[in-house]
Amino acid sequence: MKKALLCLFAAALVLLCMLAFPQTAHAASADDLTFTLNETGDGYIVSDCDHFAEGELTIPASYNGLPVTAIGDSAFYWCPSLTGITIPDSVTTIGEDAFEECSSLASVTIGNSVTSIGESAFQYCSGLTSVTIPDSVTTIGEYAFSYCDNLTSIQVEEGNPVYHSAGNCIIETETKTLVTGCQTSQIPTDGSVTTIGKGAFCGYTSLIGITIPDNITTIGEDAFLNCYNMTGITISNTVSTIGNSAFGGCSSLTDITIPDSVTTIGEFAFFWCTSLTNITIPDSVTSIGNSAFHNCTGLTSVTILDGVTDIGEYAFIGCSRLTSVTYCGTQEQWDAIEISEYNDPIISATLQFHNIENDVCTICGFGKDIPGDMNADGKMNYQDAVYLLLNTLFGETAYPLNDANADMDGNGTVNSEDAIYLLLHVMFGEANYPL
Repeated sequence: MKKALLCLFAAALVLLCMLAFPQTAHAASADDLTFTLNETGDGYIVSDCDHFAEGELTIPASYNGLPVTAIGDSAFYWCPSLTGITIPDSVTTIGEDAFEECSSLASVTIGNSVTSIGESAFQYCSGLTSVTIPDSVTTIGEYAFSYCDNLTSIQVEEGNPVYHSAGNCIIETETKTLVTGCQTSQIPTDGSVTTIGKGAFCGYTSLIGITIPDNITTIGEDAFLNCYNMTGITISNTVSTIGNSAFGGCSSLTDITIPDSVTTIGEFAFFWCTSLTNITIPDSVTSIGNSAFHNCTGLTSVTILDGVTDIGEYAFIGCSRLTSVTYCGTQEQWDAIEISEYNDPIISATLQFHNIENDVCTICGFGKDIPGDMNADGKMNYQDAVYLLLNTLFGETAYPLNDANADMDGNGTVNSEDAIYLLLHVMFGEANYPL
């Protein structure tokens, strides 16, 4: 957040300078570049570019008889009229924020000697639609392509020793971390990804929905920050950590199920998710982070199971429509929860208690090991019937079942008839269609 404010301030300062000292846009050339001798004196760094340079620019491979070896930090920051950049093979390093706010940049060719792409190097390059990372790159900084909200293709050349690409995702092979995605990403289901990295989908405003498959255990900090057109997301029941600001600013998100595998909800995890109307905190969660649901102005009801031991500061501040809190536990257990300061909405809401027996809420049905809970969302409803049908059509890999006893009608075979039976159970009850 602080960095974003600094960027806005810097952009405003540049704009003021442009208004005070008006210049004319001109065709970009090497004359627009400023070169600085590197510390070892054997090459040059591109340290600045004229903000009025327009069109395509090829960075020269040499200057004053020495190679150009690096693009410096913020060298092309806020060059809004550049449409194309070619980086020569002499360059090994692209610095932090190097091309940030180059909003018209539609194409970039990265030279085959580049080994490092710095943090936020292409952030806010909203004109970029495709990027190919050479096999020479061994370091990609956090947020390198965040807010590139028209990026639809991102690939890594074969033979890269550190990264590979699959499903329009860049993956750090050894750590199984999804470093960055794009608008069309499909997170691989083959086990090659276990962590959604910091800022991996940050600012991708055209992302409408995504499925986080099995094998993912961690959704990192800012992973989907400000994906404000995303309406839905499916989280698998292998995820244990939802990081700080992971879904912050996803203001169109209307529904999210936190699976019973999650133990930690980070700070600001769902802040400003203004379209959320209800949320259930499963009993696997012990801590709700500071400002976790800050300013979720559409939130009207919250269900909390008895695993929660502390609710952080500001966790529900600004939830002005929150009127109902259901706690699946006893008054004594509720009183033992450490509710930090500035949580007036959850304290002033109407509180009702449900009973827990054998880890299952006897009234609302939330809890562990619920018969018919096919999608592992802690409850059994018509969605489980649909999920079971999808399992019979597309298989266990695509739609793994949480309930091992999927033979709902007891005929010894799991098929579409079991999905129908489960739906009838939901509609007409246990007496008519016992599980």
